[in-house]
Amino acid sequence: MKFRLTKAADGDIAAIFRDTYRLFGENQLKRYTGIVKRGVEMVAEEPFRASSQHRDDLRRGVRSYHLQLAAGRHKGAAHVLYYCIDPTDAETVVILRVLAEEMEPRKRIAQSLRAVEKLPEGKGSRETE
Repeated sequence: MKFRLTKAADGDIAAIFRDTYRLFGENQLKRYTGIVKRGVEMVAEEPFRASSQHRDDLRRGVRSYHLQLAAGRHKGAAHVLYYCIDPTDAETVVILRVLAEEMEPRKRIAQSLRAVEKLPEGKGSRETE
């Protein structure tokens, strides 16, 4: 499958990388960049993987995947991917947001879903295969 990031998810990732560099330096930024990339690739390859979570409490069809699973160790990452299958293209995973594990996702996910539902494919997001 391919994936695309909403503008909000793209902004989340940019902020995560900026803060990681500022707080922990270049080496940790390189490691965390690899973890985020691996996590996105993992959910794109297998969106319904056993280690992902149904998040129908947020909206039907939304799933989450904790990036510590992509890191391969407990406490190896502190962020969660929220995603769904693109309603207009069943072969595309839409990364809705990338949020710190302690953040309440409900309002943020709802805003991203509204944007996904209103925009034609390729608008307001970055696509990758």
